[in-house]
Amino acid sequence: MRLLGIVLLLAGFSVAGLMGWGDGWVSPAQVAAALPPRPTLTPSVQSLPESLARIVLYAGPGYEGAWTLVQWQGGDVVWHDVTGWQGRVTNGQVRWRVAEKDFNTGPFRWVVYDKMGGKAQAVSASFRLPASDNQTLTIEVSPVSGE
Repeated sequence: MRLLGIVLLLAGFSVAGLMGWGDGWVSPAQVAAALPPRPTLTPSVQSLPESLARIVLYAGPGYEGAWTLVQWQGGDVVWHDVTGWQGRVTNGQVRWRVAEKDFNTGPFRWVVYDKMGGKAQAVSASFRLPASDNQTLTIEVSPVSGE
């Protein structure tokens, strides 16, 4: 019932007005007084980590729009797709950020496909991620042999 009363106050009516006990008008000051106090929130700006490096694939215009992904090689010597580092070649390149926790890890490789889930068209040599912030590692790919 209290919630109903607050809703009616917010709508500019009072319970008394609806019941014929008053004129039905509630001033904005009365509405504000009827609301429970709210804490004042200070907005926070969420920033990117200070330490960032980048890997950049230069695939060239021949691969424009092709699907790419980065893979890491596990201890089982099998290449595994990196979920977050997948996307299309745009303007001949693809860029990904590298977080500090991942610096100097590897081995990784970049694979270019004709389409998502399609045939591999090109692959890079294996590489390690940059070792420190503000570094950019440039990767190039070579056509897959026999294709």
